[in-house]
Amino acid sequence: MAVMMSAVTFGQSDSLTTDTTMWYNQTQQLDGIVVKGNLPKTRVKGWTAYVIFQDYKSPSSNGTIITLDRPFASLGWQNDLELPHDWRLNIEAQYLPRGDYNNFRITRTAFKSSVGVQHDVNLRRLGTLNIDLRCYDLQNTNRSESIVYGLRDITSKNPARRTFLLDLTWKFNEAHSKYRGSGAGDKQKARM
Repeated sequence: MAVMMSAVTFGQSDSLTTDTTMWYNQTQQLDGIVVKGNLPKTRVKGWTAYVIFQDYKSPSSNGTIITLDRPFASLGWQNDLELPHDWRLNIEAQYLPRGDYNNFRITRTAFKSSVGVQHDVNLRRLGTLNIDLRCYDLQNTNRSESIVYGLRDITSKNPARRTFLLDLTWKFNEAHSKYRGSGAGDKQKARM
């Protein structure tokens, strides 16, 4: 069994693995698109693509050996926007065509997209409240079908599920702790 995998991450970042934060105040050239004016602060996570090639042999339930050698690929995109007044917008999408991965045969192309909005509310002495509202599988298109080969062949069909999530996080006593420590290091400061 020989497996070769190649992964490429590309976007507007300093390197292949580092995210960058950019602020555009003037006319900028972005991948052939001219952007003018004041834009929100953008955390570009960019595009992710990978392809897996394999020559995997697996037994099947009827006693024969099946060769799983169709390439498996994935294409994804993610972007975070910092909007005014402590609002943030997260957008992501992923495309998964048919192919083989280990002893799985993906038999249906899947596409999913998600959108999320976050807001921080300063409660002064009470701390900070973070409100996070997300919608997973916005277009309701993330249907998946696959066959798992082995001594028993398992067929899996999952319908699309649009999901909404509301997450409330309250951070209290962030920097106003009454604990002051036992004075460790005071002797060293006095010596100096």
